[in-house]
Amino acid sequence: MEKKKKKTVKVNLKKVSIILFVIGIIYVIAGITITELWEYIQAYEWGIVMLVEGIVFIGTACGLIIKQLLPEKKFIICMVIGYLTVIIGVIAAAIIKSINKNKEYSGDKYQNLERLQKLKEQGVITEEEFNAEKKKILG
Repeated sequence: MEKKKKKTVKVNLKKVSIILFVIGIIYVIAGITITELWEYIQAYEWGIVMLVEGIVFIGTACGLIIKQLLPEKKFIICMVIGYLTVIIGVIAAAIIKSINKNKEYSGDKYQNLERLQKLKEQGVITEEEFNAEKKKILG
């Protein structure tokens, strides 16, 4: 009885990781853009989905890159390290964003109020949004 030979498929991990990383960056940028514009396009949930998918692509790419750097390690270990790397990066970015959130209005508060008034007059923001932002500026 003949044994069937297993067919192996050779994959260029370097190319795959670069492609996944680029796709991940595109998804993250699109997700952030959509979530920032959610008031205008009513697609906040889609922005979050794209953001998460981008993070998954980047995590996979990081895992593949680690596998290339550490070929003796098991694939699953490299993927876990890759995802942990991305998660740490996301947490660090969230912390930095929360720290910088309080620095949203820099400079003269009256200049900020003037800019805010112009946005309201142009119809970019509503009266309620104007009042909420005014409270933030005046503290």
